[in-house]
Amino acid sequence: MGRATFAGIEIWRASFRLRLRFAHHSASRDRVETFLVGLRMADGCTGYGQALPRLYLTGETLESVLDDIRNRYWPELRKLTFPGDGNPETVFSSLRALYLDANTRRSLAAWSALDVAAFSALATRAGKSAAGEGHEKNGRTIPLVAVLPMTRPENVARLLGVLRLLGYRRFKVKVGRDEAMDAARLAAARLAAGSGAWLAVDANGAWTWRETLARREAFHRFGIALVEEPLRPEEAVSADFTVLERELGLPVMADESLCSLSDARAILARGSPAWWNLRLAKIGGFSGWRELSRLAAERGIAVYGGILVGETSLLAAAARTIWPASGAVCGEYGFPRLFLAGDPFRGGPGGFRGCWTGDSGCRKGLGVRLSRRRLAQAAELVWRDGE
Repeated sequence: MGRATFAGIEIWRASFRLRLRFAHHSASRDRVETFLVGLRMADGCTGYGQALPRLYLTGETLESVLDDIRNRYWPELRKLTFPGDGNPETVFSSLRALYLDANTRRSLAAWSALDVAAFSALATRAGKSAAGEGHEKNGRTIPLVAVLPMTRPENVARLLGVLRLLGYRRFKVKVGRDEAMDAARLAAARLAAGSGAWLAVDANGAWTWRETLARREAFHRFGIALVEEPLRPEEAVSADFTVLERELGLPVMADESLCSLSDARAILARGSPAWWNLRLAKIGGFSGWRELSRLAAERGIAVYGGILVGETSLLAAAARTIWPASGAVCGEYGFPRLFLAGDPFRGGPGGFRGCWTGDSGCRKGLGVRLSRRRLAQAAELVWRDGE
């Protein structure tokens, strides 16, 4: 198969209603504004990506994402020529300079949309999985984590009970605003989950170092296995997480404080936590995942596959595609077909049994298809360029 180029792009702005309001310490959402991007190759093959900018992650907005895609990355991407075999290593090499530019500018949400779309289109054209040969059929079972929003304890127990019936045994509870209410949530979660279930908490950068340690007794009492992003941004930026883990007696996971390659290097230099939460939409897509997961593997850091609220089935499928290739310990599932009203993508892996096996639901590209009818109901075309 001959070499390939990208010839056209479409960008849709979508507004998706969430069927369940999702709250954590720093945000509460019942609707998500996002961009969906389609990259078309010269022979007509198309791949799709999604941009989910978050100010508290990379500092991007919808306006900055649109500007970066239109005026910086698309003009450069269309100049590139790719090998026709769809090999992810050669795709990664071809895109790396643009990925590194996105790191420098912290334009990672914008680049993620183009990066995932490019990997998907090139793999689909070659008739392969976007993760490459062999990764999609390694048969490794990856536990799925269900995330519970910051809500009343009785609602936590009710949601967790349903998830247990679906086969889930790993859960993450949002905490952070009120110590007594957090304890009540954790008590309800532990009772509903059972003593053997894996239970983590996510503070989304709510606490000081002192406040984090003040919750140590409750974490141990309720059998918490992992504490995600406990420190406020102004403390996290200079924290030695190895010291925090030692004083807390529990592993910590970086999330908001870990988006770019420079973030990762800075965390490693001052003392990295034992876990890294990698989300495609905040780290620059497959390119960011490959860079950061390899760095994590070199340092013995556990990789956790996270999601952002508002991800469509497209990004759910993209995450499942890359997890086996990177040795992810576990990963989240956001139930986009149920949670996101108007999700325009169909196909891809399911997630209703609490785990995912690498050989289930794998097809060429990302294994999803776009419903133009559903897209028209939830989105408007804001820009088109190329042939």
